[in-house]
Amino acid sequence: MSTPRGCQAKWRFLQSAEAMSQAGTAQSWTVRRLLEWTSAFFARKQVDPPRLSAEMLLAHVLGVPRIRLYTDYERVVDEQALIGFRELVRRAAEQEPIEYLTGKAHFFNLEFCVTADVLIPRPDTETLVEHVLQLARRTAGFETPRVLDLCTGSGCIAAAIAHHHKHATVVATDISAAALAVAQQNIQRLGVADRVLLLQGNLFEPLTGHVDRNPFDLIVSSPPYIASDKIPTLDR
Repeated sequence: MSTPRGCQAKWRFLQSAEAMSQAGTAQSWTVRRLLEWTSAFFARKQVDPPRLSAEMLLAHVLGVPRIRLYTDYERVVDEQALIGFRELVRRAAEQEPIEYLTGKAHFFNLEFCVTADVLIPRPDTETLVEHVLQLARRTAGFETPRVLDLCTGSGCIAAAIAHHHKHATVVATDISAAALAVAQQNIQRLGVADRVLLLQGNLFEPLTGHVDRNPFDLIVSSPPYIASDKIPTLDR
């Protein structure tokens, strides 16, 4: 009788976790040893980038900045933290995104909350924010730009624009109430809630009755662009 692929993957992880536990009986698990072991494990499991992923998870579990891992390189990690770390490593090995595991993503030098209700901000999208900021700096009449952000998701574009341009106001729409809840957390954390208005609805629909008739200076959007039925066929 054949074993389902998912069960095989879980069994292989359990074997690795058992080896990790046995290795720790002879010598305590320090930050250094955990990072070395996990980086090698992630490399075998094609979790990229292996070292950075290991650092992000361990820093999250310990509740410290990543740089602290290196100042506490020989710190012994307690058993409770090890249990939580092993669980996150297991999920990462099954290709669950590190950002969803930690609930954090970085975009345009800012930290954002993310959940499975929103897409993870990508570095390529930063060029959109940079283009908006350059236009505002170089174009006459754009000293106080009004920006419309469609399909805002986590609110990363809207929040980044408002954070880096202190006179910009942004209206951001999304059809998902769950996504807007995440966006609300982000604009509040970054202190731009007074200049970013979140509206629920499809594309332009929620603007009616909520926004004055003055035109927007810029309209930006980075919507989901891959059909759902195509996602399983993509490379990891």
